[in-house]
Amino acid sequence: MKLRWAEPLLGSVGVALMHVLAGTWRYRVHGTEHLRAVHATGRPFIFVLWHSRILPLLFLHRHQGVVLLISRHRDGGHLATLADRWGYRSVRGSSRRGGEAGLLGI
Repeated sequence: MKLRWAEPLLGSVGVALMHVLAGTWRYRVHGTEHLRAVHATGRPFIFVLWHSRILPLLFLHRHQGVVLLISRHRDGGHLATLADRWGYRSVRGSSRRGGEAGLLGI
């Protein structure tokens, strides 16, 4: 049985739990001079990352005006909710569904 009515509640609880979990993460950051140099140009740039690193990087770069390209799959909706709470704007699309529109939206 699908409990779609419970998804907003579960999403809010999930976001709160992710925030608590993120507070326990420790980071080693290398190469920040490259990021500062790119920011200084004022030109847009693209972060490329491994999926296994997405949550720590989302937490680290929250509220920095980053726009995310997130899958249109239902699981992507959970990530979009979390990203919205952490100050990101998101565009929905992927390589199989709406990728062109997503890229143009960014």
